[in-house]
Amino acid sequence: FRDLFHYVGVHAQTIAHNIRDIDAALRFGFAWNEGPFAIWQAAGWKTIVAEIENSIANNKTLVKTALPKWIHEQN
Repeated sequence: FRDLFHYVGVHAQTIAHNIRDIDAALRFGFAWNEGPFAIWQAAGWKTIVAEIENSIANNKTLVKTALPKWIHEQN
């Protein structure tokens, strides 16, 4: 899920008005039980952010694009 979280975090502002819309699209349009941001929150927001940043630094992600600032402002 790390790369999914990285992707939606980087592209959220260009693909939807808010993260709730992304979660709803995947829940209702693709029959997911939870959207990616709900899963991310349940897994521990700051823990996942740290893992993504560590993976970027160690060339383990698909791309090296940094997470946007708003990601760091979430609880």
